[in-house]
Amino acid sequence: MMLEPTKAEIARRKKVAARSALADAVSRSSSEKKVEPTRADFGLPPDFDFEEFDAFLKKRERRSLAVKLIIFAILAAAFVFALHDDSEERSFLTSYLGPVAFSYVLIFVLPFADYMLKSIYGDEAYINDACDFRVAFQNWKHFQTVSGEGYWRSLRGRDLEWAAAGVFRERGWKVSTTATTGDGGVDLVLKYANTTFFCQCKGHVKPVSVGAVREIAGVCAASSAIPMLIVVNGVTGPAFKTAKELSVVVWDRAQLAAFARGDLALS
Repeated sequence: MMLEPTKAEIARRKKVAARSALADAVSRSSSEKKVEPTRADFGLPPDFDFEEFDAFLKKRERRSLAVKLIIFAILAAAFVFALHDDSEERSFLTSYLGPVAFSYVLIFVLPFADYMLKSIYGDEAYINDACDFRVAFQNWKHFQTVSGEGYWRSLRGRDLEWAAAGVFRERGWKVSTTATTGDGGVDLVLKYANTTFFCQCKGHVKPVSVGAVREIAGVCAASSAIPMLIVVNGVTGPAFKTAKELSVVVWDRAQLAAFARGDLALS
């Protein structure tokens, strides 16, 4: 006879499945970013040029704005003319229907006219493909940057904290930053599933000493969070030994770059 799974077992299985799905999604995302996107991937011609595309978009916006201003001027003139009409029959029209109709045109007709004009001056699907290619190419360039050790070597202070937070968010982690002062030695709070890390970021030019290791370990002593130290230029020998003794996770720029590439996991 097969036993029915308990509620705790069902919850555990759901968490495992969710973690697996998230890991697969992050892995696919990282794999896609490793390959440079091409124009052909987005249905664009080989000679597609961003400068010409941007100039075309600006020209299209100017045309659209000019036509909308003309429409608005005509409507405004008609409305003003109606207000100056001295006939007694116009009172209800100008007092009630006129403002309502004018507002309706501004809210609904002008945006629709703008959409139609933009469709006339350019294939909307082609423009969307070009914009998607731009975003994909920028993401690829960002990936190439953060996945290199040189990027992390020169980061200091809040710049290092923001960069590290961004990479962890891209990999599916929940990240919260702390105040610049009075943070108790914690710069980032990293959460993934049921695991929490209290992270301190050190962008020192020289290897970090044992004091930083003991500080973050002491902060985590009264909680279930795992202490972590991000040091772009490594730690000293005694600090590395102390980190092992106190179960402090230490990452340098090489590990940060590997994590950004998707070649290293933190759990």
